[in-house]
Amino acid sequence: MDIDVHLNGRPIVLACLGIYTRKKVLRKPALTIVSFGWIAAPQTVLAHHDGAHGDPWTVLGLGLLMLAVLLATVAARYDRGGPTPLERAWKNRRWLNLPVAEAHCDIPCGIYDPTPMQIAAVSVLRFLDQLAELDSSTQASLSDRARLTRLIAEKESHAQEVKDAAVVIWGDYFNAARIEAHPEIHELTHAIMKAASTCKQEVERENGERLVELVNQFAEIFWATKGVSTRRAIVAYKPGVAIVQPELADAG
Repeated sequence: MDIDVHLNGRPIVLACLGIYTRKKVLRKPALTIVSFGWIAAPQTVLAHHDGAHGDPWTVLGLGLLMLAVLLATVAARYDRGGPTPLERAWKNRRWLNLPVAEAHCDIPCGIYDPTPMQIAAVSVLRFLDQLAELDSSTQASLSDRARLTRLIAEKESHAQEVKDAAVVIWGDYFNAARIEAHPEIHELTHAIMKAASTCKQEVERENGERLVELVNQFAEIFWATKGVSTRRAIVAYKPGVAIVQPELADAG
C-alpha cells in the first residue's frame, strides 16, 4: 500500500486571501488557529495495489479536513469585532475550571491593619439585627423575601471576609518574635474562625457580638506588637457597638 500525503491547494489560497483581506485574523487566536489548521489539513490519498477504495485512513483524512473547515466557519461566524468564543473562554478560564487564588502582596510590604476585619465583623452583627427585624411569617411579602436573600448573602460574605483577614494577618504578620510575645494569638485566631463560621450558619445576635469581641481582642494584640496604645470607642452607626481603635500620633 502506497501512501501519498499532500496539501490541498484550494484551502491554502482561501486562507491566504482571508489573512490578506481580513487582517483581524492575525489578532484573533481562534481564527488564526483554525486558519492554519485549515491550511495544514492534509488530504490523504491511499492507492491500493488492488484498486480498492474507502480505506479508513482516507475517511479520517477527509474528516479532519471537513472539521477544520467547520471550525473556521464557526469562528468566522462569531467574528463581529468583539472577542471570539475562544478568547472569552480563556478570559473567564471556565473551560479550564481553574480556581481564583487571592492573597496579600507577599512582597512583603509590611502593611497590615485589622480595621477592615473589624468593620466586617460589625457588619455581620448589623446584618443579624436586620434579619431579626424582617417578617419571618409565611405571609411575608415578596420584598421581604428578596431582602432576606440579600441579607443572608451579605452576612456570609462579610463573615468570610473576617476569616480571610484573620488568616492573612496571623499567617503573614505574626512572625516568631511576635508569636513568642503573644502566644495566645493562635487560639484567638482559631476562635475567630469558628465564630465567623457560626455567624454564617446561624442567625442569633449573640454570635455576632462574640465575633466582634474576638476581633477586638485580635486588634488589641496587633497594635500592641507595634507599641501603639488602644482605646474602645462606640461606632457612630448601628449597631452601636464598641470597637478597638489605635491612638495614633497627630499628623501636625
